[in-house]
Amino acid sequence: MERGFAVRKLLIVALFVNAVLLTGWFWQDLKTDAQVGGGAPVTPCDADPTQYSLDTNDDGGVDISDFVFGLNWFFQGTEAPRVCFAGDGDPGCPGVETRTTVEVITDYYVGLATEDWAAVGCIYAPGAVVINDQGTCSGKTDIIAALQAQADLFEHQRPTISQIDIHQNVARSLYTFDNGTVVIADGTESFVVENGQIQRHMIHAAFEFTGGGGGR
Repeated sequence: MERGFAVRKLLIVALFVNAVLLTGWFWQDLKTDAQVGGGAPVTPCDADPTQYSLDTNDDGGVDISDFVFGLNWFFQGTEAPRVCFAGDGDPGCPGVETRTTVEVITDYYVGLATEDWAAVGCIYAPGAVVINDQGTCSGKTDIIAALQAQADLFEHQRPTISQIDIHQNVARSLYTFDNGTVVIADGTESFVVENGQIQRHMIHAAFEFTGGGGGR
């Protein structure tokens, strides 16, 4: 009996995997039709190859709820599963979608160096998320506020960039900082860029306070 139960479990898993693969194949066809059959893209989102994905309910993760959402759409004609990583453009920053990853990262550091917060705001997508050692910032308002606080902490001096690596839409920079009070011997920033804006940004730096008090 235990053997029969195990076989049934394997069959259920196999059916689930097969359904996921079939659904992914079907959505890939939809993506191709949307890009080829409709002529020139109307918005940056239309040209985004990630707009159809297995994260069908757009909750930021791929799990059983996405499978259920996809089946409901497939069999019941509910809302079509459409995911656009960058959102539907950034009305406040026209033309940014043409920037390359290199240009985005360059503009980011220039904007920080000049403290041009309006320009920095256009470097981030409306739904951008920054994760650092202190927590998470979501959206432009929180991100800019955190960067302004960092500028105050650094006494409006900028770190020294020692290395930048870029591969397609992913970038990483290494940096150091020492203003006599705050020291960062090994700082790292990682970026995910889509449609000319930063979508995800991760920052890690070990802080040392030479004036006493300590920190991380």
